[in-house]
Amino acid sequence: MEETSPQSTSLPAFIDRIEGDLAVIVLSDDSGVQFELPQKYLPPNVSGGDHLLINLQLDRMSQQDALQIVTELQNELTANNDAQQMNFKL
Repeated sequence: MEETSPQSTSLPAFIDRIEGDLAVIVLSDDSGVQFELPQKYLPPNVSGGDHLLINLQLDRMSQQDALQIVTELQNELTANNDAQQMNFKL
């Protein structure tokens, strides 16, 4: 696994085969991990045997937005100050 920065990682993979609109992708790290991905998410003109570099990175902004939405929902649900409803997780 190739490190690209403290908040992102690159994974080498290859396209094992294409079945209809789905590409079967296998990680190249001998982990045996494989998954299907719609071709629309891949670069144009890929085919079986092509090698890929999959980049994963943290999305802190999206995480903060989701936390804010959950906090607002919790505040709305506990607006009547019922002590039994104050401590819960969504």
